[in-house]
Amino acid sequence: MSYTRFLAAAVVGVVAASVHAQGLAPAQPAASVATGNAAQPRDLSALLEPILKKHDIPGMVAGIVVGDQLIATAAAGVRQRGSPEAVTLNDQFHIGSCTKAMTATLCAILVERGTLRWDMTLAEVFPNLADSMHEQFKPATLAQLLTNRAGVPANLDAGGLWGK
Repeated sequence: MSYTRFLAAAVVGVVAASVHAQGLAPAQPAASVATGNAAQPRDLSALLEPILKKHDIPGMVAGIVVGDQLIATAAAGVRQRGSPEAVTLNDQFHIGSCTKAMTATLCAILVERGTLRWDMTLAEVFPNLADSMHEQFKPATLAQLLTNRAGVPANLDAGGLWGK
């Protein structure tokens, strides 16, 4: 499967998560974006075809979320380049490292809302866990964690993650 396909699906996921998390409405009222409701979202699959062609992507899926409702969905293309098997809305996509961008986006939303601060430390965010945290990680800030500058070693032992 194409990395580009995964990336395209992840980008759509970040946008959908961002719209949902911020409670943003589309530029147009929801009624003009989709005629469906939560039980029957509008099918926008035809809109993906030009994107697939322009960027040489085998297939992708997308969704539009407004508030807590999925108002539109789309699936177009094939599961694997050269294969006739079509992509469906029920397909699962491995998004891999794209979750880092999603996490950073959601953290930025929480900073914008005042729930978190870029200079907030792990000990501040998790005060009930601070006593059991490794001393090196207590002062690590959100900005340092999101930019890989917190001094956290790679491939930590899952059993001792963050502990003393």
